[in-house]
Amino acid sequence: MRNTNKAFVSAVLLAATFTSVLLPSAGAAPAKPDAAVVYSEADFSTMATITRAEVMARAKTWVDARVPYSMSAARDGWRTDCSGFVSMAWNLSKPGLSTVTLVGSNVTHRITKDELLPGDILIKGGAGTEGAAGHVRLFGGWLDSARTRYWVYEQTPPIATYNEYTWSATAAEYPPYRYNNIVGGSGRGNADITGDGKGDLFAVYQDKLRYYFGDGSGNLHWGSEGGVGWGGLGEVAMGDVNGDGKGDLIAEAGGKLRYFYGDGSGNLHWASEGGTGWEAVKHLNLEDVNGDNKADIVGVVGDKLRYYYGDGTGNFHFHSEGGIGWGALSKLEAGDVNGDGRADLIAVAGDQLRYFYGDGNGNFHWGSEGGTGWGSLGHIAVTDMNGDGKGDLLTVAGDKLRYYYGDGSGNFHWGHEGGAGWSALTRFAG
Repeated sequence: MRNTNKAFVSAVLLAATFTSVLLPSAGAAPAKPDAAVVYSEADFSTMATITRAEVMARAKTWVDARVPYSMSAARDGWRTDCSGFVSMAWNLSKPGLSTVTLVGSNVTHRITKDELLPGDILIKGGAGTEGAAGHVRLFGGWLDSARTRYWVYEQTPPIATYNEYTWSATAAEYPPYRYNNIVGGSGRGNADITGDGKGDLFAVYQDKLRYYFGDGSGNLHWGSEGGVGWGGLGEVAMGDVNGDGKGDLIAEAGGKLRYFYGDGSGNLHWASEGGTGWEAVKHLNLEDVNGDNKADIVGVVGDKLRYYYGDGTGNFHFHSEGGIGWGALSKLEAGDVNGDGRADLIAVAGDQLRYFYGDGNGNFHWGSEGGTGWGSLGHIAVTDMNGDGKGDLLTVAGDKLRYYYGDGSGNFHWGHEGGAGWSALTRFAG
């Protein structure tokens, strides 16, 4: 099993669809940006909605290419200055907006520090402040659970780059704004294998691992199958362990925790194994609890809920344990239900579905309970299947896969049902 880092064998598309960043190293401190060209709002129109994962992936292409800064040049039709870079990432009309029009009332709106998510901006300038002499940065995420340090992508002389800043030193000069057409929660869905902002699925069938990719409509399509030894594992969970925007996998094996990193194409590669006592953790879940863009673990030990924080390298450290009654739950899944970028919990208790919202500190608070018939369902997974930023629910009913879309308040509504053969899966990581 330790050598199970083979790429999965490609396979044909599943005939029946179902009805129902590793980050670059920090660059040098940015030079003072030049003034951005001003365009009137009549000169542009925004595009369709875009997911946070798509925004960050688009921005990363310029950072990876080390695109030179220029106010007069263009790449792919967008100006290669700070506001042109953000316009490209948001897929706005070419050649892009300025630091004045980026804060126009029909483009963005002001948000708070607590609301910041990957794909939002921190902007110096705009109408009524420094005008066209401003600068804009694309927020990537928090670097610590206390939210004192963060990282950004930005187009600043001499090139598009990754940089890190402290909130206390920049907050007054760079207030946060959000694009009105952006959707998605944290930008790194716990079940987003490919990093495209659409929920995917890993599943164990007999001794192999299967990968199904989502199309954003609640449908899953066959991706690939491969490897050996997966049937002998205990509980498995998927999430973005290392913060590169691609789904990874952890699994319990003989009391130890194994970590496999994903390459974004449905392949998993062996990374590490360690620790003891993991066989005692039931309902193993992998999700970003504290908002630092690194997946953490939530699970049940005995009758209590445990939270382990992840350090981004596949190691998980004990943080807290508490509550009672968690051992009576038949199912427990973590995901960002309400779209605030913090992990929440969905549980099955008896025949009803329970919702607990997370506060970002490893605590989960009662939200609601309702519905009937949930106790008879098989595997469940919570992830954003349709890209609206709210957690949805996948579950196995009989031999079919069901999709319920979430409304952000802990309620799940019937979407569709279809396919066959899902009851044969022994593990479900979504």
